[in-house]
Amino acid sequence: MNKKFLLLMLWIYLIGFLVACISDSSFSLNVPSSLEMRQAQSLQIIANTSITWSITPAQIGILTTQGTRATYFSPNQILQPVTVTISAHNASSSVSVSIFLQPERNTTSEVKISPPELLSVPINSKIKLNTTLNSEVHWSVLEGNSRGTFLFNGEFNAPTQIPNPAVATIRATSKTNPNDYDQIQLGIVGETGITGVITLNQRWIQPPPVYLQNQTETRVTRTTKPDWTAKRTQGEVLIVQSDFTLQTKLRVRALDFKVENEFTRVKVPRGQTDAAFAKQLKLETGAEVQPNYLYRLASVPNDPLFVEQSNFMQIDAAGAWFSQVSVPDNLIAILDTGINPEHPDLQNRINLGKDFCPRFTTICEGENTDPKELSPSQGGGHGTFATGIIAARTNNNLGISGITQSGKVLVVKVFGADNFGAIADTISLSKGIRYATDQGARVISMSLGLCSSQTNVFDTPDKLTENAIAYAINKGVVLIAASGNNGNNPNGQCGSETNVQFPASHPNVIAVGSVGNTNTRSSFSATGTALDLV
Repeated sequence: MNKKFLLLMLWIYLIGFLVACISDSSFSLNVPSSLEMRQAQSLQIIANTSITWSITPAQIGILTTQGTRATYFSPNQILQPVTVTISAHNASSSVSVSIFLQPERNTTSEVKISPPELLSVPINSKIKLNTTLNSEVHWSVLEGNSRGTFLFNGEFNAPTQIPNPAVATIRATSKTNPNDYDQIQLGIVGETGITGVITLNQRWIQPPPVYLQNQTETRVTRTTKPDWTAKRTQGEVLIVQSDFTLQTKLRVRALDFKVENEFTRVKVPRGQTDAAFAKQLKLETGAEVQPNYLYRLASVPNDPLFVEQSNFMQIDAAGAWFSQVSVPDNLIAILDTGINPEHPDLQNRINLGKDFCPRFTTICEGENTDPKELSPSQGGGHGTFATGIIAARTNNNLGISGITQSGKVLVVKVFGADNFGAIADTISLSKGIRYATDQGARVISMSLGLCSSQTNVFDTPDKLTENAIAYAINKGVVLIAASGNNGNNPNGQCGSETNVQFPASHPNVIAVGSVGNTNTRSSFSATGTALDLV
């Protein structure tokens, strides 16, 4: 009986111990365990359970608390580096955050780190770092020893495991003047680094190919092959011409048409198919006639790891940040679903361009100067997502980090919506490309594509958009487009086609595919000879 009682008590104790462990593991704060602050800054800390707060040393800065929330205000003046620890306690455990208070940097700094040839360091390896004041500096890893350690001579020992995020911020501080320091970021990668063979199709950085005419001409000479089986606006065709002679011919036929700068939109008469009417118009006018294609978003996959920023390490973003963190305003344009201008991680990072919402979609306000995004149910958040990857504010203790850290990107809305989600058409896309080019953009990003069988390097399904691409290229613009998410036809959106979609398939547009964090092709990512890089 006594044995049974003892076993029962032991069992209850073990259950209690496990419950305590589970409770402790769920006790967390919304901030990293260590971070850095400067003078006269504030930090809000939120716990996920009811707790009490404490600060050590108590006299450095001010801590205000209210239930599960605490706000720390750093001193108005910091004379030397010091660490403050803020702890949150419940009945059985505590969690803390170490705040490294750093004096304002001396603008005439003598300490300069000589960057290594590669800014990605494999785990379990060593790398020697040097500065202009080698023997007179103290080396440190701002994120703590879990990201690596230093010997006194500047030899960095990488960690034994890849941390998350996989980056170490290395600082060299003058031993005589704590305000004098320099720092770089090193990516932490696997022991074998990035493996596999990646082939870069370099045709987009060569001199203009022969199918482009002279620099002042915006028309292209590739073969136009309209695809009347592709998704398009039904009951209308586009004539890639808008001169007076053409208008006269259309009036004689008593056709319903509307003239724009680069094209003419014509309603298809009742009783005729779009393809047959287009063929007839081409014979009568001699002009190119094509569909008004419908472009779909290359939407974000729902893979759980997709939202993690391991991609920054794969492209060595820290290496880019070392040499260039800012961009001139409007250098980069994003053609997408629009933007949420109130997003806190995009403040002072965007310029609102124009809205070229397709007029024939069922939910649309038409062309205006207000490129705000659509509702999330219609894919509207995609524009904010794409903009955030490029321009999210960095070092603001909020959200994610952007590839660029300052300067404003231009947001152009080319999507409206139909009953099936976000949608752009030939007209909105071609207008968006020309507008972004005229606003000074030198890089245009497009996460969209057209499902068409005519997407090889010799043919084009969409002459009107091709003309806009030529217009941009002739002004020195680099155009980048998603290869498409039809690599394994998850939705059957492109029939049997798994190749790169248009406009990414255009020889002068950089087609970008997707790989996962193991550097293997994402199953959904379109591929083929038109793919440039991943």
